[in-house]
Amino acid sequence: MALAFNGAGMPLASLEGSPFNSFVIPGLILGLVVGGTQLLAALALLANRQWSLLASAVAGFGMLIWIFVEMAVIQGYSFLQAMYFGLGIAELALVLALLGVAAGALAIGHASADHASGTDL
Repeated sequence: MALAFNGAGMPLASLEGSPFNSFVIPGLILGLVVGGTQLLAALALLANRQWSLLASAVAGFGMLIWIFVEMAVIQGYSFLQAMYFGLGIAELALVLALLGVAAGALAIGHASADHASGTDL
């Protein structure tokens, strides 16, 4: 929440030309919306909820959208933006892997077990 109250060391000048005159609103959005969806997704995954992959996808896309909007508003670049963008991409890649690759691997393993036992007819 340091971003919400003092910009986490970012100069206030980086908000020039944006609709914000302080870091309070962007910091609260970042902490509550972006951080909140990430926390919800993590808790859902830990609790093995049926909707956990959907929550993770929403959180990953939320992070990417945040970075895009941040870069458009601030019109600058930081190493942290690239890092968090990469984490958002990684999160979405893991969701896709769990939806597609993991399910495909289970189906392949199941089909080969049926073939070996002669029940694939």
